[in-house]
Amino acid sequence: MDWKMHLAIGFLSAALLTLVLQFLGTLPGIELLPPALLVVAFYSLLPDIDIESSVSHRAIAAILLLLAAGSILCYAVLGQQAFLWIFAVSAAIVVASKFLRHRGIAHTLRFALLASAPLAVLNPVFFLYAFVAFFSHLAADFDVRL
Repeated sequence: MDWKMHLAIGFLSAALLTLVLQFLGTLPGIELLPPALLVVAFYSLLPDIDIESSVSHRAIAAILLLLAAGSILCYAVLGQQAFLWIFAVSAAIVVASKFLRHRGIAHTLRFALLASAPLAVLNPVFFLYAFVAFFSHLAADFDVRL
């Protein structure tokens, strides 16, 4: 499946999550939805970080490097430990992506939890959207493993 289809399925999954959150009465404020959509776009493509020739790999690696640099700057200014976690996870994913085989560890729920967990520190809603988007990629590939 190509990156455009993974994005479409990720956004559809995010829309379903939004409906569930609304039904449960826990829908986040409207100000959180635009960044949540960015999270969905990123995490919908993240499992393909293990294909060096893919559009997803190049885009995600660039975003992760910018995120790592930005998180260090934010930590220096704000001093919040969450930014160190974001740096560590994003830098580790970029380095590890050079050694991953396609549909290996990057296509597992363990990786989804590891990659999504730092967002829970910032806001649990972002974690939910990230995990659902990542899971949608795995489900679309018919490759959901622990």
